[in-house]
Amino acid sequence: MTKVTIKDQSQIRLLAYAEQIKARRKALKVSSTALAEITGISRMTLHRIEQGEASVNVGAYDKVLNALNLQFLISDKHADQTHENSEYISVKIYFSEYPQLRELSWHIQGLDYLRPLDAYRIYKRNQRHLDKATMLGSEKLLIKSLHEAFEEAEI
Repeated sequence: MTKVTIKDQSQIRLLAYAEQIKARRKALKVSSTALAEITGISRMTLHRIEQGEASVNVGAYDKVLNALNLQFLISDKHADQTHENSEYISVKIYFSEYPQLRELSWHIQGLDYLRPLDAYRIYKRNQRHLDKATMLGSEKLLIKSLHEAFEEAEI
């Protein structure tokens, strides 16, 4: 079985950050030029951040997050692992970060996240309803990671 690598997981997180940063900037109706000027970074660096590029230093990400009143969150991803194959996938997969998962999980009340195995099962059971043309890059990577982690597991 192919494991999801740390590099894959990092790319998933960077794409999720990028999408949230860009959405927040647009929701606040701040132009990319204005945000770049406020944070003291170039517009190209901001563009690279909004694309989820790993080559941008964490200081630039932090400046942008601070200007948008956002923050990085650090947590122990191994704290409550429930499945041996999910070691590189976040323990909680938040609906707010994955719009199609949220739509597929309309029937789940009172939760704002799923465990990786539950998310995998929902994606697998409802794959015919996924709109890959409009799907966020981070959601595509999540589905790939879940598939790789659970494809050979008995679930």
